[in-house]
Amino acid sequence: LISERGLRFSVGQLLWVKNRSMLFPGRVAQIDFSLGRDFRPYLVQYLACSSPCGAHVYGWHGASGLLAWSDGKEQGAFQPRSSSKLLMRALTEARRLEDSDVSERSDK
Repeated sequence: LISERGLRFSVGQLLWVKNRSMLFPGRVAQIDFSLGRDFRPYLVQYLACSSPCGAHVYGWHGASGLLAWSDGKEQGAFQPRSSSKLLMRALTEARRLEDSDVSERSDK
């Protein structure tokens, strides 16, 4: 399905969600085309975000609203202009996930 639809991202992949003023770390939780020609097929979990009841926070995005993890790092996304505590927690979680993904690949 990924190659058939020309998808840039896959489930579990770290990426950046484009916001008006910054990039925010996220991870693809699901890809869904059940609505036919859906232009927002990626369900993204926003890292370090949770609802008042503690559940993860998600949003649907199209590829144009997302940026590959490596591309965001090259653009200096790890040096945020905002000192938001939420963003700092999200970046810490993203680094931890990135490190665990690298160690899992090296174990195989």
